[in-house]
Amino acid sequence: MATIDYPRIRSGSNPILWRELLYFRRVAQRWQRHESIIVLVLTVVALAVSAYLLDFNHFRLNNGLLTVIMMLWIFHAMVSIRAIIAGAGAVSREHIGMTWDTLVLTGISARRILSGKLRAALLSVMPWMLGFGVLRLLTLPLMSLSLTSTYAYYQCYVRSSTTFCDSAAITWIPWAWILAVVLTVLLTVLEVLSCVALGMVGSALTRRSITAAVLALCIRFAPVAIFAGFARYRLGNTWFWQYWSFTPFTLADGGTVGLMQLAFPLISWTRGDHVGALPGLLGVTVLLLVILVGSLLLTLVALKRGGALTERQLVGGEQVPSVSAPA
Repeated sequence: MATIDYPRIRSGSNPILWRELLYFRRVAQRWQRHESIIVLVLTVVALAVSAYLLDFNHFRLNNGLLTVIMMLWIFHAMVSIRAIIAGAGAVSREHIGMTWDTLVLTGISARRILSGKLRAALLSVMPWMLGFGVLRLLTLPLMSLSLTSTYAYYQCYVRSSTTFCDSAAITWIPWAWILAVVLTVLLTVLEVLSCVALGMVGSALTRRSITAAVLALCIRFAPVAIFAGFARYRLGNTWFWQYWSFTPFTLADGGTVGLMQLAFPLISWTRGDHVGALPGLLGVTVLLLVILVGSLLLTLVALKRGGALTERQLVGGEQVPSVSAPA
């Protein structure tokens, strides 16, 4: 029978991490045992579809670009949901399985409990994070080259003018491309971290996995609904490209459109778009950081209120308090 391979736990490592990895290995469903292969297949298929839709054929650019962006949104939502589910059972199963008292009585600090469970949940969703990051990175040049080809065709053939063809200046902005790659990696990692942390704080507060997952999903997708609705209200039924430079729309889609704008070449169609994408990308980064830090702090507080000791209490030799059994 196939098993999930996890790295060996070194001597002196967090015992909670070792315990969580063993738990994931023991209860993994059949599809989870081949999760890396599933993610690889989905990523390859998504890249193949993107390459077909953005094959530099100007007749399909508008519809193809929108389809690729929507595909990235769907993949983004799948990764977020998978990360939330990974964190939603981290603390709640200790209470449901009547093992929280035993865990607290071992004298492991609240910080190590949080660290071990967070790292184990991240390892379980690592294939999704890598697949989403690779998909985001490789679609950037595809979209950029497709726009470049369409612009050159429009200038040289549609206008049927040698003057326009000679003056169709297409340049690249090095700082924008470097920033696009850096922010793609950063936003992908922050997305997974914040969603796992959201699932964990819901798990620590509600002590029920399903309730925690529903609560975390509502919190994570609330900004998507709010900012997307606001963008729709302000811009109305208009061309999709007019949404690109609207900061609330970038906040709603998690930075996908903003990253695309940074990767675009500098042409008359994109003049000002590179700088215009920065406020939205900065807003997405701050939003994810607030979710991540706030969720981790609330989870730590909930663990301490549940009876777990702090590092200072353990060093000072304080006795482990009695913990009442969950109802």
